[in-house]
Amino acid sequence: MRYVQTTPPASPPRLLEVVRDQRAYTLNILHAALEEQRTRGNDPHRHDLYHIVLYTRGTDRFSLNDRLVPVQGGDLAITSPGEPHDFGPVDGSRIAYREVTFEMRSGAHRLDLPFRALLAHYVGQPLSETTYPVRLESRAAAPLHDLFRVLLERLCGKTPFEDLAAQATLAELLARIAAAVYGCEELFDARVSPVDQARRLIERQAAGSLGLETLAAQVGLSPAHLCRQFKARFGQSPMAYHQRQRVLAAQRLLSTTTLSCKEIATSLGFSDAYTFSKAFKRVAGVSPSRYACKA
Repeated sequence: MRYVQTTPPASPPRLLEVVRDQRAYTLNILHAALEEQRTRGNDPHRHDLYHIVLYTRGTDRFSLNDRLVPVQGGDLAITSPGEPHDFGPVDGSRIAYREVTFEMRSGAHRLDLPFRALLAHYVGQPLSETTYPVRLESRAAAPLHDLFRVLLERLCGKTPFEDLAAQATLAELLARIAAAVYGCEELFDARVSPVDQARRLIERQAAGSLGLETLAAQVGLSPAHLCRQFKARFGQSPMAYHQRQRVLAAQRLLSTTTLSCKEIATSLGFSDAYTFSKAFKRVAGVSPSRYACKA
């Protein structure tokens, strides 16, 4: 499990700011986790925070709004300020999830707007009532999985740019939720070419394995056609581009965290540390350990 708890910067980015009742509320990301594992839930609690939770594996029940609801891998749960919840399993099974917790703050005041209303503000249109958890199709869940990975990586950064990048990643996570849960598919421009869609998918899935056939199917091209178009556009094959993105992600982790090479290899989907080291040296020209010494 990887967990990052953040300290809001003194001057946080205002990308997702909300003005309400003459107050400007700034979004602060408080913490995020990948593959958090729970075997028993605690007593339900409530606070003035927002939680976005994507269950990845396991089957059980959890507590939400004073009721016990079934949950399994692929389910999305979201709570608003003031809603009682506990995401741990009630029946004692082992479940895992990815989550991000954030607040909307203006000085000593926190915004208590329901998540649906907050999301409606961002997308600029009213949204229908939804009862969580929501079962997501695999095609809708896959980008969310990848965005959680990218978000955690951004939160490990130490610069104002990384703070902005983390908020931009959360903004896309919110847009994906709007599209998958509330039917706002127009948020994603269908006019983007398949090869550009493939590049975006590769960048979002840098932290993990990715097959050419899967990528081609996601953008509606044959593998051979995708390879030809991608190489003509970007000068390298999709898989070479993916490998480079994984190494770039590894470089950021080596520069900003104390994770071992083995931990980084696992988080980026490499089969073992040797394969990771070999791929890293092929792209970066030096071994991961030597790069870490220079960083």
